[in-house]
Amino acid sequence: ITTNNGNVVVSTVNGFVTVQNDDGDASPDVDAGSGIVSLIAGGIGAVDQALTISADARVVGTGGVTLIGDHMVIDAAVDAGTNTAIASSPRSASIRAPSWRPPTSR
Repeated sequence: ITTNNGNVVVSTVNGFVTVQNDDGDASPDVDAGSGIVSLIAGGIGAVDQALTISADARVVGTGGVTLIGDHMVIDAAVDAGTNTAIASSPRSASIRAPSWRPPTSR
């Protein structure tokens, strides 16, 4: 998903969200440029839904990035530029992000 500096919102009511690198190149797989990226895996009732950013995938939204899912696995780069990247797991503390680092000032 790529925009020309426009916001990207991917949201499910009751389903998982997975970002993966299908083409094998280094370009971002979700790219809002200077816009904001919001990836939301919604769940209904007791059904937990996962938000996964697979290894070698990239998410770029230098206006900020919001990630929400009941269970999250962030195995790839998330670039929020100098803005904030927020990861929230509303119903559990299951966030695994071994390669994620908070943004630094540029």
